[in-house]
Amino acid sequence: MFETTVLVNEDALLEIKNYLVAPRNKWFCILLVLGGILIVFGSAVAIAELDFGYDGYFVIFFVVLFIVGLLLAITMLINYFRQGNVVVKTIVKRFQESGHSEMKMVASFTDDKINVQNLTSGANGEVDYAVVYRFSETKNFFTLFTKAGQSIMVNKTSLIEAGEDNKFLQFAKGKLRCFR
Repeated sequence: MFETTVLVNEDALLEIKNYLVAPRNKWFCILLVLGGILIVFGSAVAIAELDFGYDGYFVIFFVVLFIVGLLLAITMLINYFRQGNVVVKTIVKRFQESGHSEMKMVASFTDDKINVQNLTSGANGEVDYAVVYRFSETKNFFTLFTKAGQSIMVNKTSLIEAGEDNKFLQFAKGKLRCFR
């Protein structure tokens, strides 16, 4: 139904790097929410106490709580976005170790599966739509992510040039669970 060829190189990976780190990391979400709660609670109580003229250790405690929550949230966000760069560098290093600076991939979408062919290494694989749990869209790519941490990049530019980008999105929405 749809077939696209994509050149996976460092530039392409940098474009999707914020999506390469799975957001389902439970601890990341828990700590970010905890940091947000500490920020809101600490600042609200500290402001309320200062407005009523209270001073002393109680206000200092909530100001410290606010600062700790803010630092926790900032640290988690920095770490999350830093992980994307680490993943890109790791993939590029694997390319270089195999003697290549990029990989040419072909993804063919049929009614029941996705056929992925690595033209650089000669490897072939099939991916069932049921294992795709996440879908992202950037300026030049649609990217499908599997539960096992693999990704399938689709050249959005070639679909737009062929006038099939909206058809592909409708097809993906019908096949992928992440849209349901």
